[in-house]
Amino acid sequence: MKQSFKSALYALAISGFAVVTQAQTPLYQWTFDGGSGSTVTPSVATGGGGGLTLTSPGVYGAAGSGVSGAPGDLAFNNTGTTYGSAGGIAASTTADMSIGVQTAFTMTGWMQASGGYSALGAFARVFMVGQGTPDTGSANAATLAIFNNAAGENQVNTLQLRLSNIGGPQIHPSDGLLAGNNVLTPFGSGWTFFAVTVDLTATANNVNFYFGGLSSLNAPITLSYNNAGAPIGSIDFGSVANSDAGSAQLLNRSSDLNRGFTGSGDDFGFYSGALNSAGVTAVYNSALPVPEPATLTLLGLGSVAGVMAVRRRRTA
Repeated sequence: MKQSFKSALYALAISGFAVVTQAQTPLYQWTFDGGSGSTVTPSVATGGGGGLTLTSPGVYGAAGSGVSGAPGDLAFNNTGTTYGSAGGIAASTTADMSIGVQTAFTMTGWMQASGGYSALGAFARVFMVGQGTPDTGSANAATLAIFNNAAGENQVNTLQLRLSNIGGPQIHPSDGLLAGNNVLTPFGSGWTFFAVTVDLTATANNVNFYFGGLSSLNAPITLSYNNAGAPIGSIDFGSVANSDAGSAQLLNRSSDLNRGFTGSGDDFGFYSGALNSAGVTAVYNSALPVPEPATLTLLGLGSVAGVMAVRRRRTA
């Protein structure tokens, strides 16, 4: 009887933890786990494509180099890249992602800047998705980049979002929407989670920036991105009928490879729809180190205690 109760507690702990960490399914996800050589197979590929190729000096990290630190968790190691010269990248082998038209989307991932974010180049690329060769000036694309330009907009250690080729005073002086000055400084050279949710059908408060480290996830930074005061409406990231049907580029741009991110990346995901806070939290939790069995048991005990308390109140 005691053994059965103990087994039930452990099962409840496991199931409770699974509920907490369950994330929504992305259209595409690249975890870099189990890879070798220069080929990256997506862990999720709803559209059927999504294969990436690593360009030297970008390589797979060593065993345990990923966010969780588990032996089988690898990362994309781009630490050999120098901003301003030809560097490493993880980029689509063919334009076959077939993401299509999106009215809302979410981009997530983890990044680790060697020497901290202030050591990166002024416009180091982090994550780009779109038709053909997506970049900050490309139509039908979304770009996330580190922004370190104190001499211009006086913003450093921040993340920049650029959509399609939309510019003008409605965003940060025609150069993209910025999450905020020094917003990345607290994370230093540690693993940093990011999630950017975008609702293209709204005019105001339609972008949320989330950041977190290995111990906590910050509240979202909510900002507005529009097209001269009107909703952007949608972005056509590419479909099978298009010859440039959507590509992905991580930690650099493929056009000249001189906007490299010096550091590592892991667990990149592209989602259809703007995830809410609970959805982003689930994505964040899914990459973290798994708690020891004793911690899981405590989680389960907490759940059991709650159930027993409710039962006592009902029978009182």
